[in-house]
Amino acid sequence: LQNLPSTSRAITLECIANGSNAGGRLISTAIWQGVTLRTLLARHGGAQASATYVAFYSVDGYSVSLPLAEILAADALLAWRMNGAELPQRHGFPVRVLIPGRFGEENPKWLTRVELTDHFVGGLYSDQGWYNGPLHTMNRIDRPRGKLALAKPVEIGGFAFAGNRGIQKVEVSVDGGLNWQLAKLEPPLSQDAWVFWSWQWMPTTPGHYTIAARATDGAGEVQTSHKQGTVPNGATGYHEVMVEVG
Repeated sequence: LQNLPSTSRAITLECIANGSNAGGRLISTAIWQGVTLRTLLARHGGAQASATYVAFYSVDGYSVSLPLAEILAADALLAWRMNGAELPQRHGFPVRVLIPGRFGEENPKWLTRVELTDHFVGGLYSDQGWYNGPLHTMNRIDRPRGKLALAKPVEIGGFAFAGNRGIQKVEVSVDGGLNWQLAKLEPPLSQDAWVFWSWQWMPTTPGHYTIAARATDGAGEVQTSHKQGTVPNGATGYHEVMVEVG
């Protein structure tokens, strides 16, 4: 693999068990280096017409099967370096796959084999009935917390993520979702990475406030407000933070 042309890019991974109504902490971003599946297939003559799925197999018996067209469109990466260093054992040494737009459990580590098939191959999560589709648009509020001073500016901030769909905008509410204000977005490291955002608030009335944030992905789809738990489809809903002003 390492003799093939490689590429590096920022990709955010989110675990399907990321809870707290999509505001959890089982999510991170790294710079991954490897070869794209597209490049690997091209070097070996391409996929046969009958191939509709890709199955990834790991040394521990774990396997994942996904549609070939989606994998190629996402420019899936077979990575052997992370943040400029050799891929750590806990992150999949010697090689793992990164599939932008899918939850972490569909990005197998410790790969031993990649197989093109004409059918879906069941795996641990799919056999247990877990969600097998694109990850949900999520948002997390990282600040502020606790008690805030009256009539002093405060920055509300966090990040949004929608896989390889990107983020078009983020809106913030300080009145429980009655009114929404447009946040400022920072340039993302890549189309496949989280987007940091912020909004300046000047609270002028003492009391308790519910801060909420929602994101719109690059396709124009607004994050769902429906709150659901992790099992079996992954958590959804707006992340909310309670603060006191006074």
